[in-house]
Amino acid sequence: MLFRGVQQCNPVKSGEAKTSTRGAHSKKEHRKLSEQDLRPPVWVGHVVLETDRLEETTQFMHTIGMRPIVKRPEVAVLELRGGTHLVLLAKAEITPGDAPFDLMVEDLHETHQRFVDLGLAPTPIERVSPEHEGFKLREPAGHTITFYSNHVSGEPV
Repeated sequence: MLFRGVQQCNPVKSGEAKTSTRGAHSKKEHRKLSEQDLRPPVWVGHVVLETDRLEETTQFMHTIGMRPIVKRPEVAVLELRGGTHLVLLAKAEITPGDAPFDLMVEDLHETHQRFVDLGLAPTPIERVSPEHEGFKLREPAGHTITFYSNHVSGEPV
């Protein structure tokens, strides 16, 4: 069970199921691939956002750049860069507030302008720390999502 009653994800697109490659590589090949992979060995798998407007929030997240993975009446899953999944859980009632996550984009100013052009009404860009500029955007259920400028280390991520 992944999230309170959500057991298995069904792909959005119909067609042939993906074939698993787990076990397809020998231990020697796996070690060789791991030695060449300089990325950190862990990452965020899932972040959860409750919504009382599942359809609208799902479309919004797709519009801002996330890839739809699963869509069911009670849940939607969208993929972000790096493979992290945003899990949208349908609820009858929510209390909107700051989203329990923030997002980072490659070009904050271009992203902000794109959102303005789409009519999404982001807040003005502000310097929020020595490392970041940022702006906020409200999603359809009322949660506020903060977008930050990229400041990754320069190492593989």
